[in-house]
Amino acid sequence: MSVAGNGLDRLERLAGAAGQRIHGQELRMRCPVHAGAENPTSLALWIDRHGNPDRIAAYCHAQLCDYADIAKAVMDLFGIELNPSSEARYEVARWDYRNTKGERVYAVRWNTTGKDFKSKVTREPKGVRGPFFVRLYNDRGDGPVVLCEGEKAAQSVADAGMTAASYLGGAKQAGKAVYSPLQGRDVVIWADDDREGREAAAAAARALQGIAASIRAVDMPEENSHSDAADFPAEMRRSMVAAALSYMPPTSEVIESELPIVEKSAAGLAEALEGLNYKIR
Repeated sequence: MSVAGNGLDRLERLAGAAGQRIHGQELRMRCPVHAGAENPTSLALWIDRHGNPDRIAAYCHAQLCDYADIAKAVMDLFGIELNPSSEARYEVARWDYRNTKGERVYAVRWNTTGKDFKSKVTREPKGVRGPFFVRLYNDRGDGPVVLCEGEKAAQSVADAGMTAASYLGGAKQAGKAVYSPLQGRDVVIWADDDREGREAAAAAARALQGIAASIRAVDMPEENSHSDAADFPAEMRRSMVAAALSYMPPTSEVIESELPIVEKSAAGLAEALEGLNYKIR
């Protein structure tokens, strides 16, 4: 039997034991970790197509149960092992986005290693196409919305008690997202502190023109180069958002990395540009 067949075989046996059917290589069932949950399809299981297809990934939508707890509960209840390898890759976080057709896609972070955060994220399922709406976190319907480049940063802002938003796909997708969920909201852009982040902030701000009630940007401390919101303590995240300054995006698509993204006024812009070596292409 093929490797993919092994994973699919276990998923089919699990579906039979749970009295459910597989739809598109995904099984939805009641999560065995909290068997009393009202939602009979709170647990999603699918073939890990982006890692080892012999393994099964799982995610609980109802109570965000830990993967290890889910795997143990499945074993105890059905006697079926999800991931037989002791080094199995498992997901540690998942965020959902919707496109303009209402189709849902997930950005999934895995426990893989590596300095590049992008190497830890995949999109499920692969066939769903954009454009995608921005995703809101901890939305209370009032107060500013902090727009971040990635889900990890946005989640850290939400964990600090603020409303956050992110767009799917990283810095280069900032200008392609659908920002209508932010209509009439005060938006604070928290860009990653690198050139790509600054260009993404400018693209997002241009796309927000006519949508956001106001646009501000967080001014990152010079000593924290190449950092994002998740790199700061919660109290500092709140104070940095509160201190965010009015932001006017440059009209050019490309700016030098030394060009500040935050300006208080036209006079402030002239002062900031004075003496700097910059060019606009």
